[in-house]
Amino acid sequence: MRVQLKRQSQGALQGDWNGVADASRQIVRLNAEMAESISPNAVGHQPPPPLPRLVRPFIVCAAMLQKGRIITGARHYDAIMRSQMKASEGLAWWRGCEQGFIDQRGNFLTRGEAHKLAAANGQILRRCAGDHETLCSENLY
Repeated sequence: MRVQLKRQSQGALQGDWNGVADASRQIVRLNAEMAESISPNAVGHQPPPPLPRLVRPFIVCAAMLQKGRIITGARHYDAIMRSQMKASEGLAWWRGCEQGFIDQRGNFLTRGEAHKLAAANGQILRRCAGDHETLCSENLY
């Protein structure tokens, strides 16, 4: 097989492009045959282990929720959040929204829920006034 492929590729160097097409088809066929011969049940072949998945959620950043819409930022009402508010429905629309946090999967948690989760995960790095039952972004970073 190698000799035949070598002759065909040499023919291409001499301007015989049919040889290149034949060689390409044979390579594709050989690759397909090799792929079929390797199966999960083949001797010595083990499927890769599944990637680890974080089971426990953790707090990622500050978030605000209003009528199903969530915006995020490092801190509540920081410049990034305000720019998102302006770009969406406007600052006035976001008045009275619920402040909270999101986890790594994008789930919104109230300040109280987030405090319990952050405490359980050891994410609270520092204390600030009034943070005994509610999480503040200052607790995290």
